[in-house]
Amino acid sequence: MQANGVSVQGTLRTFNGTDDTYPQTPCLGLPPLGPWGSFDPGVIIEITPANAAGNTQCNKHIFSAAATSTITLTPSPKYFNISLYIETMPNWQNVCTSQPLGTNVVRFSGGACYSIGGAIYGPADNMVLTGSGCGTGVGQVVAWTLLINGNGNVNETFDPTQVPYMKGLTQ
Repeated sequence: MQANGVSVQGTLRTFNGTDDTYPQTPCLGLPPLGPWGSFDPGVIIEITPANAAGNTQCNKHIFSAAATSTITLTPSPKYFNISLYIETMPNWQNVCTSQPLGTNVVRFSGGACYSIGGAIYGPADNMVLTGSGCGTGVGQVVAWTLLINGNGNVNETFDPTQVPYMKGLTQ
């Protein structure tokens, strides 16, 4: 992530094999998108947390979604089925000293809806789901803290075919 992060105001989604429409012009360096065949449309969104000078909240690079926004991500085996990856900030225990300790990157609130087919992985992040948000996932959220408040809900259905296969995450 660059600058101050990403704020999804509308729809952010990946293509998947069941889509019947696709970009007519392929992206440079990618295979033609005509027949999906073995093409892997899955993605990973990787965010590097940062801290503004003199701040102890570690919330400079935020991934947020609010007010009727929708996020739909297809996982990829290439990225170990992790769809949203929040890097662990170096020395976060000493830098991110505002309560709760840790980075503050993932924020879904006020009617945001997500359908993330892979894991949400942020072992040092304080994730927040607020308001009347909705969501479905693969059944794995790894966070330092996960705050669900207001009318927020989490519907994570375990799918063994899409959980990440990283040593230490699955048994």
